[in-house]
Amino acid sequence: MNGSQNQFSLQTRFGRTFTIDVNSSTTYANFPSSVCAASAFSCLASGQVVTVQVANVQTDGTLLAAEVSYIQAAAQQVVEGSILGLSTSNGSTVMTLLLHWSPPGDLSLPFGGMASVAVPSTATFSVDSDNFTIPAGLSFASASDLLVGQEVQVDVVAGSLSNSGSSAHWAPPSVSFTTNSVELEPSQITGTVTAVNSSASSFTITTFPNFFAPWFNPNWTPTQITVQTTSQTTYQGLSPDSFSGLTADSVVSGLGWLFSTPSGSTPSTMVAKKVLERAGGSF
Repeated sequence: MNGSQNQFSLQTRFGRTFTIDVNSSTTYANFPSSVCAASAFSCLASGQVVTVQVANVQTDGTLLAAEVSYIQAAAQQVVEGSILGLSTSNGSTVMTLLLHWSPPGDLSLPFGGMASVAVPSTATFSVDSDNFTIPAGLSFASASDLLVGQEVQVDVVAGSLSNSGSSAHWAPPSVSFTTNSVELEPSQITGTVTAVNSSASSFTITTFPNFFAPWFNPNWTPTQITVQTTSQTTYQGLSPDSFSGLTADSVVSGLGWLFSTPSGSTPSTMVAKKVLERAGGSF
């Protein structure tokens, strides 16, 4: 950290170090109030894990940050994954996660591994909206809002991580741990458009399986999801590249936040950040 120069050094997981400049236009996202309430350069601390959106490369070779987003505190283990199953045990909700990403590259949280994650009633819930406005009426505030197919980022309670081995020599080890924080991240869902509701700026898709579904559940059946769009939604591959380009029976992928509807009724709702049409129905 170099407060007098409004700079900090950022080391990537591969060991490369960059000098990052900030200025009055730099924004600071996802810093919890328990870490910092100022949303300013003063929120940054050595050892934190952050992501940086670069505005430009300056003449001296330093990078000017457009946005700095908080990921985790120093020495805190955090991992991201897709929810494959939900159950209960000893009063806690238990998520089965397929692990996708660990910011520090922590080998104890293996990419592609399975994790059994206990979510106690005291856990906090939030949405990583990345400045996207989530429509009113959609909730992610407790374990009852968890849904198979959601992408979540969770912290690991210190001392709770254990390795339960692997059931096959080719598979990464399975792990289990307890989390105190669950953050909803964008999921990618692909399916066939079955209905378009122009008055509500929404459409319904019948889903295709994600890449792991046939292995994880050979009896998988398609489900319907309502995709809610807003003025912030972007479109690609449609003709035109807008909501009006959506047509029944086309195959699209939606990138956005997946919410369980009240009382667990169906269909679930995805708030789409991006909608991509799959030419020829392939993906």
